[in-house]
Amino acid sequence: MKQCVYCGVYAQCAYCGFYGPMTKEHVVPHCYGGRVKILACANCNQQRGHSGKDPRFLKWLETHEDIFRKAVRESADPVRTDTWLQSEGLDQYRLAVLNS
Repeated sequence: MKQCVYCGVYAQCAYCGFYGPMTKEHVVPHCYGGRVKILACANCNQQRGHSGKDPRFLKWLETHEDIFRKAVRESADPVRTDTWLQSEGLDQYRLAVLNS
């Protein structure tokens, strides 16, 4: 397992605001091609898993739509990301290129 460069770094969780040791959280789940990361506490990271429907994630998305759109654009696997977006009800973020 790779060493987490964020683990143990003290910062504020992007989801709950807790200040303490952070973990890396892939905005688009890594298993669906995600590369862009934010800082989240271990609890929020674990609770969200790879869900696009998690209430904490959806609240974060309301004010960070630009970061999320960047994460979708920069996916390592656009097809898998598109599948995830569809399955999670996030159709409005799908890339137009894949929808034609």
